[in-house]
Amino acid sequence: MCALLGIAELDYFILDSNGNYQLRPQNSRFWKFKDGLPLPPKDCLVPEDVENYKYQYRQLLDGKADFISIKYRIDSPDGLHTFSLRAMPVKSKRKHFFIGTVQEITASAPSKSGE
Repeated sequence: MCALLGIAELDYFILDSNGNYQLRPQNSRFWKFKDGLPLPPKDCLVPEDVENYKYQYRQLLDGKADFISIKYRIDSPDGLHTFSLRAMPVKSKRKHFFIGTVQEITASAPSKSGE
């Protein structure tokens, strides 16, 4: 199963009720980290993607969304990478947490220049 996820460049994660990683995706390109901690969106994403990402993420954490689907881009030394993130809450009597997937879709993302 893990090999298939790698081929699809798809990974999964689990967040606690505060939005902290309990299980972080293995693909380290999906986000920028410093000293093992994720940097804020403004330090990771291209500027025009930051507000939408923060808004949707906050909707999920605040319980205002049952599901989010976000596309975002990260500029890295080897070029611009596009990702698709999907997440949803999981609620039980004892715990409240979030599960999700993140997939690199750079190859299938439309070019900004229209190529």
